[in-house]
Amino acid sequence: MLRRFETLIDPSLIHTVGFQFREGKLRIVLSKDIRNIAGKLALEVVDRVLKRSEIARDTIRHWVIHSGGRKVIDAIKSELGLGEEDLRSSRSVLRNFGNMSSPTVLFVLQDTIQNARPGEGDCGLMLAMGPGLAVEAALIQW
Repeated sequence: MLRRFETLIDPSLIHTVGFQFREGKLRIVLSKDIRNIAGKLALEVVDRVLKRSEIARDTIRHWVIHSGGRKVIDAIKSELGLGEEDLRSSRSVLRNFGNMSSPTVLFVLQDTIQNARPGEGDCGLMLAMGPGLAVEAALIQW
């Protein structure tokens, strides 16, 4: 069940994530700057969704974090105070599939469901990043 959804869009960072056609194929374009700003933006949108939902951070049992690259995951880990266990599915998807832009978080969700096996009533927080720069958070409950 989706309990709440929040979006943070910062048009001043439009150069950090986008797409280009090269050699007839759509390619993702990622600035190296993204690894320096991802954590702070993630923290902002996560805090917003938790505050508006009146949910404490320690209530979140499953972190479904976009696999936007090793340094992006590390920045989000640091800003949100997450442990390696919280990022197991994110790192697995990055290792097996790479960064597929915003839809990557759905692969992380699938891995979380299959391997972490959320229980009834467990809360999770999904975090995705995409062009714009857009950072989106969804509070979910099983």
